[in-house]
Order: sequence, then C-alpha cells, then structure tokens
Amino acid sequence: MRPRPRPAHARRARFLEAELGKQLRVRHRPTERARKAVYNRIRQAITRITHEHSALGRHLGHSVRTGTHCSYQAEPALQWRT
Repeated sequence: MRPRPRPAHARRARFLEAELGKQLRVRHRPTERARKAVYNRIRQAITRITHEHSALGRHLGHSVRTGTHCSYQAEPALQWRT
C-alpha cells in the first residue's frame, strides 16, 4: 500500500498546478510514456520526410502539434505545386 501524501505536499502540488495552469506530469505514468513515444515517432518521421522533401518537412514541422492531443493545422494560404 502506498503512503498517503502529506497535507503540506498536497497543498504545494495544488498550488503549483494552479500557478502553472496545467497538471504536473508524472514521468512514470503509462499515459505520459505513451504521449512521449508518439511525440518522438512523429518528430522522427517529420525529420525523415524533411531529408527527402524539405518544403513538405518544413510544412509538417510547423503544422503538426503534439502533446496531450495531436492535431494538424495547415498554414494559411498554402499552395502546393504538383
């Protein structure tokens, strides 16, 4: 059984969460490890794409967002030559 956090520690953690405006991440949580793995794989893929097609790699680097949720937000006024 895990020991319960001390009240002073819990108050400090709540204060930091409020001040930082986000939850404090715990390194060893499975969700945090999965988030980091997805981030690394996406960045590696974009790096490989950049070596083959620099304009596309630059575009993806600016348009793909990772974090708790991943998203693609195209740059405005994007025109591709095909």
